[in-house]
Parts: sequence; C-alpha cells; structure tokens
Amino acid sequence: MVDETKAPAGGAVVKTLDDLPGVGPTKAKWLKAAGIKDLQAARDVPLEKLMHVRGIGRLLAVRIKEVLTGQETGSDATATTDAQASDLTEGQMQWQETVTEHQGSIMVLVSDLLAQPQKYGLKPKFMKDLERLGTVVDGLPVSTPPIDGTRRGKIVKHLKAIRVLLESAVKMDEDSDKHRKVVKEKLRDRRKKLERWT
Repeated sequence: MVDETKAPAGGAVVKTLDDLPGVGPTKAKWLKAAGIKDLQAARDVPLEKLMHVRGIGRLLAVRIKEVLTGQETGSDATATTDAQASDLTEGQMQWQETVTEHQGSIMVLVSDLLAQPQKYGLKPKFMKDLERLGTVVDGLPVSTPPIDGTRRGKIVKHLKAIRVLLESAVKMDEDSDKHRKVVKEKLRDRRKKLERWT
C-alpha cells in the first residue's frame, strides 16, 4: 500500500518525501539520513526533531506537519510560527537557518562515526566524546536565537569547525592513530568552546 497524503487546499497528492512542499530530492535525502525514511516517519517525528534536520528549519517543519496532518492544527501552528518569526531580527532568522543546516550535517556525521567504530578505529572514550558532542549540538537554542550577534557568530564559528573536523574524521581508518588523536583533541576543545557560548 502506497502512503499518500492530499496536500491542503486541493494541492497535489504527496506520495514520497520529495513531494512535500519545499523539500525536493536534496532535502529528502537529508531527511532520510536523519532517519526519517518515509511519510509515516515524517508524520511521527516530533516537530522539534524535524526542524533540526539539515536544511529544514522551523518554518518548513511546521509546513511539512501541516501537510501530513491535513492541517488539523495548521492555523494555530502557523500563527505561532509567524508570530515567532516576526519577533526575530533578520540576523536571528539567518542564524537559525545556518545553525539548523550545520546541526543536521553534524548529527549525521556523528551517527555515521558511532555506527561504525571499528571502521574508524574509535575507542570507547572517543565514542563517549562524540555522544556528548551530539548532545551539545542537538541542544542548541535554535528556536530561540540569541539576541547578541557576537554570541550567534561564535556559535556558528564553532559549529563550522566541528563540522570540518567530523568530515575529516569520517576519512579515518584503523591505522589513522595520529590523525584520530588530533581530531579527538580538537573536537573536545571546540565542544567546550561551544558550550561556553550556549
């Protein structure tokens, strides 16, 4: 049986993640990488988790939920989101999008590393550090961006550095001892700096 949802206001039938408004093939791929494999999974996932998927953000997450639930709570959710968005500065909204994208990428990379520790030569202590890093990154205040531009800038700076380090980490193998040690130390340092600014 094909999972189908009729888009509101006489819109097209939504059969796959790609069909959701504002999603398309690239964001559908990111949703799948975050464990949201189909429409039912997107329906079941909490809004807070959906908005943290790379490339999604709060506004698109609410829109997706509206379509998938047939807009049962659409007007309330939209009104709340519109009110929240109107209270934010342009810098805060841009920060939300940037942080959401980095969060999604980082969480996928952390999941990949933790899922295959032997492939990357990870020891329990490094894995514990990665879990803690994932918790810190996942807990960032995306829905309530800091007012202070310096604080927002520092958070983005550390997220970018963490993402680059993790992208380097997934290129490691069992024999990358020196590289792994450097990555581990730098990740721990960046996580601590990120915690200071959140």
